[in-house]
Amino acid sequence: MAAPTAIGFDADDTLWQNEQFFKLTEARFAALLADHAAPEALS
Repeated sequence: MAAPTAIGFDADDTLWQNEQFFKLTEARFAALLADHAAPEALS
């Protein structure tokens, strides 16, 4: 059997539940660095 050349992960079923926490954390991160970069550049 040949060695695998790629590995795929499907995490959609679990990640959507944490989207709200990601968005909150992303906004807080952007606020912390607001003096140094635009939110669009950080995102």
